[in-house]
Amino acid sequence: MMSDYVEVEVVDQPEVIASTDYDKSLFEISNEIDMLSSQTDRIDCFVAVASGLLCGMIDVLWAEDFDLLRGREVASAKVNDLVVKTARMCGCKSDNLKDSIAFLEKKFPLPADGNAPDFGGGLQHHLRDFAHHPTVIGLVFSLLTQFTGFSYGTDASGVFIIVPVPDKNRIFIGENIPDKIFRGTVIWFFHLVSDIAGSSGAGLNGGTGIPGPILALAKELSVLKPFRNAKVQGYDLCEFLSKLFNGTFFARRDEAGKIIKESVFKLDFRGELGILEELGRQAIPVAANDIIVRTFYFIRHFGSELKKASIQSFDDIKLIDWKGCAPFNNPTIDRMLNIASGVFTSVDLAGAVLTQSYWVSVNYVGIGRFTVAVGKEMVYFLRVRNLKEIKAMYERIDQNVFDQKDNSLDSRNSNLCCHYENGWKAA
Repeated sequence: MMSDYVEVEVVDQPEVIASTDYDKSLFEISNEIDMLSSQTDRIDCFVAVASGLLCGMIDVLWAEDFDLLRGREVASAKVNDLVVKTARMCGCKSDNLKDSIAFLEKKFPLPADGNAPDFGGGLQHHLRDFAHHPTVIGLVFSLLTQFTGFSYGTDASGVFIIVPVPDKNRIFIGENIPDKIFRGTVIWFFHLVSDIAGSSGAGLNGGTGIPGPILALAKELSVLKPFRNAKVQGYDLCEFLSKLFNGTFFARRDEAGKIIKESVFKLDFRGELGILEELGRQAIPVAANDIIVRTFYFIRHFGSELKKASIQSFDDIKLIDWKGCAPFNNPTIDRMLNIASGVFTSVDLAGAVLTQSYWVSVNYVGIGRFTVAVGKEMVYFLRVRNLKEIKAMYERIDQNVFDQKDNSLDSRNSNLCCHYENGWKAA
């Protein structure tokens, strides 16, 4: 008689679950790779190239050369207007710049002004005296002067020094903590406004102003050990910064070796503001390039979203997926901007070479924009590369699990056949 039982082994569920998890992970990784990959087509590339060419030609033919002196003149006019308005607000009756400066200096005195000889006199003490720096560090040292009675800065060789405030200037130090804080912050701020357009001292190109934030920060860092022995174009760092501040670094000289006054460019606060003015002028065609590309992307994808949502009336606009047509933060628009900014920079550099004007004709904002665009492309590339490596790893694991499952099934089928065969023999 044939046996009434059949021996069957149960398949292990964990292997099935593991396989399902691998499939889910692979699906999610594939979707993320698609989201991080550019979907640009021929039309997108053509528009990006055309926009780069158009704006590049506008920059070469219409935009003026980079001119530091022109920028400083524009910045000086704005600074002078600021000083006069501030003085009027504080009670000055005159609209004259010199009178306004004198009024503010008298109304908002700084203790560290008494240490001008210790920090290089009229032409250099605003750079070497840290309390005259329009930075957070400058504010800190202004407060330190109020609480310690000492001034802080560097000597001619760039070494950090601490000197006592002269007796005649100690009357400008607060008597109690609230007064010290008020004088170290509010009075300090308005005193810097009085110095920003040039103090009563005279220089090669107007009065001595205060250093801008960038030069001030460089001067503050120059006292640190890693920067103390640094050299720039053959100069010690402290000497190089001094030449930038007093304007002799960029100045041209005549046949006798004397400085041509009209060529002096002082990199003080007005000088840094002038550079921003010139960069703002250069930014116009660069911004136009971005706007053209982003506008095209929005219009094209907005049309696609209209078709997908089957818009029949104005009320149906809410059905549109606005994320799908937003010209920001996606690989496709970033690829288009990379192409457009690359073409723009190529045209700009070609124009500079052809006109042999080189540095003054180069659009530095455009170069910066192209650098940012390339950086974004690299980020997407690296993220996609890493995801592809993870995907390949999951595929190898999934294949190994599948092979093990096949081997297990083959073994079980063999056992089942053996059981059936044994059962028949027993019968």
